[in-house]
Amino acid sequence: MSALAAIYADSSEFAYTTDKDSGLFSGSIAVEVDTSVCESLVNAATRVDSGIEAIDWSSVKYLPPIQLSFSLPAPYPLVDAPQISLSCCWLSAEALECIAERMTEIWHIEQGMCVLDSYVNMLRYDILTMDTIKIDITAVQDVVAYNASRRHELFELQTFTCLICMEQQSGKHCVELACSHVHCVECLRGYWSMLIDEGSVWLVQCPFPGCQVAKADDLSQVLSPEQVQRYTMLSDQRRVDMD
Repeated sequence: MSALAAIYADSSEFAYTTDKDSGLFSGSIAVEVDTSVCESLVNAATRVDSGIEAIDWSSVKYLPPIQLSFSLPAPYPLVDAPQISLSCCWLSAEALECIAERMTEIWHIEQGMCVLDSYVNMLRYDILTMDTIKIDITAVQDVVAYNASRRHELFELQTFTCLICMEQQSGKHCVELACSHVHCVECLRGYWSMLIDEGSVWLVQCPFPGCQVAKADDLSQVLSPEQVQRYTMLSDQRRVDMD
């Protein structure tokens, strides 16, 4: 337990308690699956019943964690295996049962050793390559929401060079456009606002040379609702005038 506590010392993914009478440990670990091998994720996503809502799994980089709850009996690890339960919004009950069976196999191989770390590694790196695993696609909204939230969280922790002012900026003060170019919000808001105020809406695009026109979602991330409305009105009027 001390080894796990050291590994997760600065993380909220791991929590445990010690029973004051028996001295036995119980706890939980939130395991985020490694989806760096996109092909594995896409293959896993296709192993579902047809007709259920699907998403572009190749764009999913982060899945909601698998919750591994455990309690360690007194003879652990020499005699008894840890008592475990698994929960996850995007895995079917059958998939969770298959994973639990795989953990039992790991215990028989590693009996006498502290297998919790092996359980975590299997969940993190191996389950998407298991042919028996099926993703519960009915959890699509949970997957999409978590993926967006996690991407945003990690984006804010990074530092970027604004392509307008060319200064280093925290991700908290930047925006990534649909084209993947990153600018600081202050610079982009000032630039686009000036163009809209002047009526030059056809120039409202990513400032990176040769890049595409900004998408609606890009505008709403940077501009006020009133500016977006003015942009839309002027763009519509321009199209009418050109017809």
